[in-house]
Amino acid sequence: NSPLVFLELGKVQFVREDFADAVRNLRASVALDPGAGVTLVHLSRALRRQRRFEESASIVRWAHSVDRRDPEALRETGDCLRELGHYFASIDALGRAAALDPSNPGTLLTLAYCELHVGNYVRGWCLYEYRWMDKEFLKYHRDSALQRWKGQPSIKGRRLIVFSEQGFGDTIQSARVLQGLAGFGAEGTLLVPPALERLFESLPWVSRVTARVPGDTFAACCSLMS
Repeated sequence: NSPLVFLELGKVQFVREDFADAVRNLRASVALDPGAGVTLVHLSRALRRQRRFEESASIVRWAHSVDRRDPEALRETGDCLRELGHYFASIDALGRAAALDPSNPGTLLTLAYCELHVGNYVRGWCLYEYRWMDKEFLKYHRDSALQRWKGQPSIKGRRLIVFSEQGFGDTIQSARVLQGLAGFGAEGTLLVPPALERLFESLPWVSRVTARVPGDTFAACCSLMS
């Protein structure tokens, strides 16, 4: 009857995406130690993954009352509020979490989603760059070993590869921003999924469109979403 055993078991089940059992064991841990903020945060996350958002919000309010300066509780509060559609309140909670723990890219990435949702595009797109530091994001998106180009004028006359990062819709929608490459004077290659290669072949803003990773040497890379 150790709360720590139930907590660790619940965490393992969460990673295995066995959310029902994770919730059961995390509740057992909370019953034995109701003041353990870390357990309450884990329970809230497990409930949220079951899309039980109201229950999750109730649990995280409890965690927040245990320690109002716990960045994980604040981050989970922000995540819950975002799921419930309370974007400005989520921004407030996530901003406070980031102030307490500025090194957590997951907090900043969720903050980016909220800022973009409410139309704060400059701040939102800047924060969205933290996705390349977020472990969850990198599970599904492979980063490049090349130097990442961030708009430096030193790219002039050099070779740049721009890669499609997300779905077809985002790739098609974002292609127009490639027009801006002309002002930097770079030789641009665009890497896209095979299904989009023919569609993009007529783009006048890049030197080459390909669906295969070229064997060429490039000075830098950039995601199309960046």
